[in-house]
Amino acid sequence: MEARDYQYTFGEEAAARYACARVWIELREFEKRKPDVYLDQLIEVFKAGFMPEYTWVYFRDQRWVQPAGLRLAEFESWRKINLVDHKPETRAWAEFDPPQKEK
Repeated sequence: MEARDYQYTFGEEAAARYACARVWIELREFEKRKPDVYLDQLIEVFKAGFMPEYTWVYFRDQRWVQPAGLRLAEFESWRKINLVDHKPETRAWAEFDPPQKEK
């Protein structure tokens, strides 16, 4: 498989969003960053314990198999109240080029 053909997994996507929320919590707390609608909402998802469900609902890839234990009905109720007008974002992309042959 070529590196450029790699498709991230559900676990990788959820882990990236967990990491993003944790970093944003630290930046808001210690560096007093200005509010950011998307990242502040992501913190609320994180604090509510719905990051796997959030990832599944907003970023699901057709190749993923639904993980057991997702609380989708609970998340649906929660998001109708807490994520009104939410616009999911992806702010980082990883691209890998094949290694260059040495001259």
